Amino acid sequence: MYAKNAAGFVVYPVLSSLFAVYYGVVLVLFWRRRRLSPIRHMMPRHMFLASVFAAAFSFLILFTHIVNDSISYFAFILITQTPFCLSCDIYVVISASLYLAFNRTQDQLKLAQPGADDSSRQRSIARWIRVSNVLLKPRIGAVFMLTSVSVQLLVQIIYGWHHWDDVSVSMAYGNTANPFVATFTNVAIYKSLVNTVLFVILAFRLRIVVDAHGMKQNLKRIGKWVLFGFTVYLAMYPFGDYFAFNPTSPIIAALAFIVFTFSATIPVWQTTQPEHIAIENITQAKANLFEKLLNTKPGYEAFREQLTREFAIENLLFWTETEAFRKSFQAGRPHVIRQGFFPDAGSALDAADQGNDRDVRPFADMATSIYSKFIAQEAPLQVNLSSDLFRYYHAFFEGGEDIAGKDGFGPLLFARASACILALMESNSLAYFKVHRPDIWQGFLDSLQEESVLDRFTIGVDDNTMPYRTGASTSHSPSTA
Repeated sequence: MYAKNAAGFVVYPVLSSLFAVYYGVVLVLFWRRRRLSPIRHMMPRHMFLASVFAAAFSFLILFTHIVNDSISYFAFILITQTPFCLSCDIYVVISASLYLAFNRTQDQLKLAQPGADDSSRQRSIARWIRVSNVLLKPRIGAVFMLTSVSVQLLVQIIYGWHHWDDVSVSMAYGNTANPFVATFTNVAIYKSLVNTVLFVILAFRLRIVVDAHGMKQNLKRIGKWVLFGFTVYLAMYPFGDYFAFNPTSPIIAALAFIVFTFSATIPVWQTTQPEHIAIENITQAKANLFEKLLNTKPGYEAFREQLTREFAIENLLFWTETEAFRKSFQAGRPHVIRQGFFPDAGSALDAADQGNDRDVRPFADMATSIYSKFIAQEAPLQVNLSSDLFRYYHAFFEGGEDIAGKDGFGPLLFARASACILALMESNSLAYFKVHRPDIWQGFLDSLQEESVLDRFTIGVDDNTMPYRTGASTSHSPSTA
């Protein structure tokens, strides 16, 4: 009895107070830093909610033991287990979203590969991309979580109502040896075990996923600690009555504390590290060499590899195709987009291939293909443009008229959209690229330095005597600081 009183008056109040301060400070910092790297790349709203519910579970399971004389066992179970189950649900949603995003990116790359002209194959790939886009919408995850917790609460309430005399006693006098009380206690545990099985299956499937910001590794750590927590709970639950002071609740609260640390504390700490501070500072740099970088083959291929890991490859594919459209329109001959294309490849044509009298129909077809893949409603590779740009392109292409005869049809048809996506890629990904691919970035800067020296050395030399140098950017798209 003394041990139980000591726990009620010392251990639980002290731990509750410490956890409340710790969770509150970290959650405030997490929310205030949600737009900093790496938090902004790690589904910050989902991770924030998962952290909130993990913190609530950890705190409530301790706090309710302080007031165990004035709270029923029925209320104790509902109050503590609801945030626990919601946290498990959110981690399942995060894992499923990561897996879906990875598969969507692979499908988008297939759609851009040679052979994508096969209409049946193209339609099949596009259909799965659309399904992934629907499943990745936040409301789908919200529906899953609300349905899951509603079913759990409904089962608990119905079961508790039928065995009210057993579960309505105060928490201090709850008899966990009673089979009805034990079943009522374990309803949410069984449901969470199902979530854990889903989590393990997704973790197994995620072994092939490579993401740029370490979400997979973070989820694996969380999954291991959740499994460890279930093991501890199931191992100690039958022996709870043999302890003068049942350690199960503090242990489970401590495990929730560890999960919270991986979800919120470590990402907040990472925002203060030099490499992530450098990312934020680089993003604000005035010198913008992004477009020139993409006009070099090593830079383009390395950046493409990074966007594949960030599940944002559609942005680079769109920019690539709009650049090809512009250059081919200006040159007078449509280009075939090939895997590994980078903007300067094959963009120079012989003078004999150029002329004023040319059929614009191939360019109209090329523009329509770009619109259908990247801008149209339910486009399989839809990019993130402003509502004004979406309305403009929808009106231009959906008007039912021949676009080749419309005002605005020309090499700069996609100029505004291309510049918007270029700025988006620069803002979201270039700084991370500079930090994590310094070899490519430094090589690019060195090549610019060599060109600058060569330009100064050859001042006054007749241009006709100079060999053609690749790598110069000819794009029209404005740079954004």
